[in-house]
Order: sequence, then structure tokens, then C-alpha cells
Amino acid sequence: MLDQPIWGDKRTIFTWAKEHAFDGNLLYPATIEPFIAGLRATSDGDAIILYDPSNGTELSRWVGDAPITRLAALPGGIVAAGDSVGRVVFLRVAGVGEAG
Repeated sequence: MLDQPIWGDKRTIFTWAKEHAFDGNLLYPATIEPFIAGLRATSDGDAIILYDPSNGTELSRWVGDAPITRLAALPGGIVAAGDSVGRVVFLRVAGVGEAG
């Protein structure tokens, strides 16, 4: 039995899912937590979190000053995020879509 809310510790949830031959990504639809450069994006209050979809490990966190209400993935490893006061923030995942 998994004693963890759906918005709880993703590392615990993904570990449990793997142990039970279940794809943890099925719990988090891409329309809510989009894929960006092989990672998943989610929000937690005023934070945008990028995590590894294979194990739920948090890799990056950006904190704003208003609750995040919507996330979208754009080409080139860009996360677009809308907040509760009407702003849109664009963040690029480092090393993705950059000329080099």
C-alpha cells in the first residue's frame, strides 16, 4: 500500500510504481505536467519544478511570487508558466535548444 497523496513526494510514488510494475507517469497527465527536454514540469504553489520522470527526483526549482496556475511545453526546451496575477513566465532548460 502506498501511503502518499498524489501531490506528495514523487520519488516515493515513482519508486512504489516501479516496484509494482506500474508506470508512474500515468498518474500525471502531460496536459497538467508537460514533458520538457525529457523531464516533467509541475507546479507547487508559486514554484515550478522539473523532475526526472523515470524516478520522480527533483532536478530544478524556480520560485516566483504568485501561485502558478498553468504550465506548457514549448519547442527548444522552454517552459511557459502562467500565474494567478496574469503574468506569463518563460524559462529555458539549460543546454536545450541552444546553438553551440
